[in-house]
Amino acid sequence: SLQPQPLAIFGGLLIVAVLGVVDDLLQLSWATKFVFQIVASCLVIGNGIVIAKITNPFGPTLDFYPWMAIAFTLIWLVGITNAINLSDGLDGLCGGIIFIVAAVIFVNSRILAHTRPEQFTLFIFPSVVCAIVLGAVLGFLRYNFYPAKIFLGDGGALFLGFLVACMAIRSSQISATSVALLVPIIALGLPILDTTLAFLRRTVRRENPFQSDAQHIHHKIMYSGLTHPETVLVLYGF
Repeated sequence: SLQPQPLAIFGGLLIVAVLGVVDDLLQLSWATKFVFQIVASCLVIGNGIVIAKITNPFGPTLDFYPWMAIAFTLIWLVGITNAINLSDGLDGLCGGIIFIVAAVIFVNSRILAHTRPEQFTLFIFPSVVCAIVLGAVLGFLRYNFYPAKIFLGDGGALFLGFLVACMAIRSSQISATSVALLVPIIALGLPILDTTLAFLRRTVRRENPFQSDAQHIHHKIMYSGLTHPETVLVLYGF
């Protein structure tokens, strides 16, 4: 039978999936989307999926106080969900990022399962889920790469964003109560960087930080003269 944490993740995914489909149909406000994303995140956090520390290869591990861990996990789940959604600006880009991140999380889970055999069961769930995501996204990319015939929409992008955000935590869970996050942060570097720059750019310009624009990293690369497929491949490499 499924344990409480996987059930909580599936519950959160259901909320985000419904949210995304409704948003595709009705164009919900950013505030409404944030409220439901926070509800989904709180369901996950309430079942013990919390980032307790961040490993640092160049110094001591950064340990969080309990309230800091909860706050950081909430920011992580909502932030990555929206960062992945914002990356869905070119054909094949978001799907490719998800494929790469899911592959990294899968490998991370398998390595930890091998090096920590006494905690093997902790890493079964993220390994299986990421393997499923890899197969599904690979099939999707066949029809989503430029020129795309099908699209993720908010329903797909928000769902996959929340999924990889949760799996990143579970794949780095080094004990029943401790999560040390480093590899997933690096793997998600592109959407994290792009979202951070977009937020700062719009804030400096006194614009709504949640209002979309055409100044994302992928837009700027295309403006430099690269073609659509070339831009996507460059960002895959990044």
